[in-house]
Amino acid sequence: MYATDAMATAAATAADASQSSSAAASGMTTRDFFAGARFGWIILFGIVGILLRYLLNVLFIRGFKTDAYWSTLIINVVGSAVIGVLQVVGVEQKNIDMDLRYGLMVGLLGGFTTFSGYCLDSVLLFDKHVTKDTIIGVFYFIMSPGIGLAVTYGAVLLTRRHYQPATDQQGIELHTN
Repeated sequence: MYATDAMATAAATAADASQSSSAAASGMTTRDFFAGARFGWIILFGIVGILLRYLLNVLFIRGFKTDAYWSTLIINVVGSAVIGVLQVVGVEQKNIDMDLRYGLMVGLLGGFTTFSGYCLDSVLLFDKHVTKDTIIGVFYFIMSPGIGLAVTYGAVLLTRRHYQPATDQQGIELHTN
């Protein structure tokens, strides 16, 4: 939801922190965490996330003739679901390369979701000083983070329940990390 930007960074950083003791034991340095591939993935997926958000905003405003806050809400809900899936598949199950995971969670979802858009949409609804818009603004302001948390939690639970990691012919889990 609106917190997906922060959640993406926190999830990716928390995953690295949980691996920091093994990283220290293996001689990994802080500089290793700033590898070029990671920044490349963040930049690439960040551009994709920004363009997807723009295109969905245009689709909602021009195609569906709706207000911008509906697209922001849907974008943030979708981002919340995606980060829940990436948390399980990429972080918990370690089935996504760490650099690629940063690209997806920080770049793609950081570019796709938007806290600032959520805040601006809320302020603009309140600022109209029309009772109907103020009521919509209050519900939007309260429900956006609530829906986002619920969708992220649901995505984590569903992915944990239904996702089966890839295995080789002997049934041994295959990991990308």
